[in-house]
Amino acid sequence: MRRFFVVVLLLVACAQEKPAAPSGVVRASGAPPLPTGDEARKIIQSSMEFGEFEFTEAAYSLPVGHATMNDPARAAATDLAKAGWISLDGAGDVMLNEKSRTDKRFLLRPNGILDIVPLAKKELGEVAAVRANADGTAAADFT
Repeated sequence: MRRFFVVVLLLVACAQEKPAAPSGVVRASGAPPLPTGDEARKIIQSSMEFGEFEFTEAAYSLPVGHATMNDPARAAATDLAKAGWISLDGAGDVMLNEKSRTDKRFLLRPNGILDIVPLAKKELGEVAAVRANADGTAAADFT
């Protein structure tokens, strides 16, 4: 697994304890306390930068709405429906069925696009460390 480094802006308002800042880093007065590993994981998972999946050239994107599909996309949707991966409603719109809903390779994005990634899906592993930055933000190492 690759290690990633991200600077996470903290806006934690309700923490019961203030963890001590790492040695050598002075937390600014009024700066929010550092999050725990679990809190940092939740912040990272909900951030826009990590909310979308990065795809390789192997991914296929299919519009969900029949009206927004071109002929090749309609043919692909029909083939996927015949193979049992998706369902099509009466208007020809794509609907996830039980098979595709439970398969991690199918990602229905909020913008009405179904991304099918046959190779991989990005998942957040664990937060290895959380450190304070001098400017009041925090840095987290995670897999």
